[in-house]
Amino acid sequence: MNVGKHISTKIMKWVVLFGLVIVSAVFLLNKFFLVKCLQNTTTTTSDDYRISSKSTIFEHAAEVSTSDSICPVTVRPIAEVRANAQKLLRGAVDYVISFEADLSILGFASSWGQKFFHSGALKTDKRDRPLVPALYVFGDSLSDSGNNNFLQTHVGVDYKPYGIDFPFGTTGRYTNGKTFVDFIANLLGLPFAPPYLGLLTNGEVNITTGVNYASGGAGILPETGTALGENLSFNKQIKYFQDTITNDLLRIFKTPDEFLEYLSKSIFVVSIGNNDYINNYLQPANYKSSQMFTPRQFADLLIDELIRGLKKLYNMGGRKFLVFNIGRVGCIPSMVNSAKPKPTTPCVEDVNKLVLLFNTRLPSTLKELEHTLVGSTFVHGDSYNATQDPSGSTAILTPCCEVGDGGLCLPDQTPCQDRTAHIFWDAFHPTEVVYDRLASDCFSGFSSCVPINVEQLGRNL
Repeated sequence: MNVGKHISTKIMKWVVLFGLVIVSAVFLLNKFFLVKCLQNTTTTTSDDYRISSKSTIFEHAAEVSTSDSICPVTVRPIAEVRANAQKLLRGAVDYVISFEADLSILGFASSWGQKFFHSGALKTDKRDRPLVPALYVFGDSLSDSGNNNFLQTHVGVDYKPYGIDFPFGTTGRYTNGKTFVDFIANLLGLPFAPPYLGLLTNGEVNITTGVNYASGGAGILPETGTALGENLSFNKQIKYFQDTITNDLLRIFKTPDEFLEYLSKSIFVVSIGNNDYINNYLQPANYKSSQMFTPRQFADLLIDELIRGLKKLYNMGGRKFLVFNIGRVGCIPSMVNSAKPKPTTPCVEDVNKLVLLFNTRLPSTLKELEHTLVGSTFVHGDSYNATQDPSGSTAILTPCCEVGDGGLCLPDQTPCQDRTAHIFWDAFHPTEVVYDRLASDCFSGFSSCVPINVEQLGRNL
């Protein structure tokens, strides 16, 4: 009896899946290549919205052409085709997964599933409707979801054991599992924001749910981290976001008002500045910044450049911002282990004092921006206390994986068994459990993100 019921359930799964394929095919034929048979002449209107030099005003141009074709074909923009096809595919995949089908049934689609999950195409939260339409990410290795896989760099992490706890393994994330922005995406009901540079090789992703521009080694200043190879500086990331608007988003939305409303409801996460100290100011052999600027002057320089970048994002349409301060750089294992002389405290407090010059200015800076940029909301995120060990144990000084001279995990080594007991994954980056704790409090708590949390930011109209 149970065997027959099991077989019937399997048959039902295949019937439903086959039906979805048929419906999808009919939809594609009707939606993407709609044939309109008209008499004598046909009028075709195409909309092209171009962003102006100020990035907030759009020019609408309409072209009208005539043709004597009896049945002309209206070809839709490729971005719209991708978006609609992605919606259909995600619906089919989500339906099959909801059956909790065994691997033998889904085996034929495993490569597709991994590709889409890696890029962030599959939703991983049970929320019926996302709290916001999109999540756009700007930052460094704490947020990078794979951009550095496509760059010539000495600090890429596209190898094991990175990603050992991520659902589909190694992706270029600088930790054992999900990052902070991955958890935030989950809580918002959004898919993981795919790496921008990966979109060139995976065009099926629906970018209207967000994009990740973060890059390992990057900083607020363009020269930061360049001694380690290529990276996407804050300015480059903003430039790529502008390219995303011009080349993709403006072709998807029907009107400028619809597009601007979409951006105004999206959340922009900015977490950058760590490397401006780690891989710039504190590296006098490779950079002259410490000779050119006093600690306070350097902090002021970073704040000024950060303001400039945030204003650019605002001028492009961003209105909801989550901006993080710089982490407790003096406590990362790499900094502690390389300090000479060895500190008598768990952290190199002189380094933390440098960072605090930036951090103490940031809250007032964000308040001033919110006051001057009409319609904007700025939330201040606290990275500085995220890696503070509440128990006072020595785990804060101990990377979970075996690291090389550069502070990154050695390839194919076996990491510690209990990753939840460690604050640091390698000599620079936190473990997944730290990101999870920070994201949970930032989303619905009251201490890590102020004056409102991310959930309130998302609901704030």
